[in-house]
Amino acid sequence: MSTLERTTYRIVVTTDDFRRTSELFEPLLEQFPLADAEIVPQTPDEFVRALETANGFPQPSILITKTTLPDKTDVVGLLNAHPLDSTQVIFVGNEPADHTRVYLVPHAGFVSEPIEIDNLQLALELAFRNLRRQDRQTLVVKNGSSVYAIDTGDILYMESDLRIVNIHTADEVIKTYATLSEFSAKLPDTFIQCHKSFIVNSSYIREITNSDLVLQDGTTVPISRRRRKSTIDAFNRLFPAV
Repeated sequence: MSTLERTTYRIVVTTDDFRRTSELFEPLLEQFPLADAEIVPQTPDEFVRALETANGFPQPSILITKTTLPDKTDVVGLLNAHPLDSTQVIFVGNEPADHTRVYLVPHAGFVSEPIEIDNLQLALELAFRNLRRQDRQTLVVKNGSSVYAIDTGDILYMESDLRIVNIHTADEVIKTYATLSEFSAKLPDTFIQCHKSFIVNSSYIREITNSDLVLQDGTTVPISRRRRKSTIDAFNRLFPAV
């Protein structure tokens, strides 16, 4: 048996035009089927007030904002004074100075105006990739009277053997009575089911061959013919080629 909560990413967009924001971002998020995300439009005034007072402002997973708001508020300076440590920030700007000024604060991307969808999508891909690296959850499994708390980032792959799932880490193999289907809906998005009997942590994939996934330690995990295309597609969405 296992327990694990799935993460929903909260994306705050500072805007006065909620309708246009929804029309722009909802189709764009369909390009990231492995990420559960919700768009939260927020007016510039609401954003500044919440950030300055730290009241009613749970840190978003991703913040998309102009470097300078319509009322001339300097968002870069504001975030420098009130940092959002766990948030992936994507800046939007059109002034030449913006390209260097944004480096005053950590950020995942900078998109020039007028916004081109391809550039915004690339920035979101990087932000989601960074979030997945941060998204190290704890998987709790039982084996008889023993209970194991496993950091999902330490799992290399899982292998099903009838009603037993073998969880492989770099240091040990933990057995639990369960099925892969019980895990597949609960694990972070970095895990890919490449075979009816195998789920692999894509962070450890070194190479994809015609019939196998080769992990960084040299372990080979089979890819079924039926799942080959979906496995490659999922890997490419998680780690787009540069």
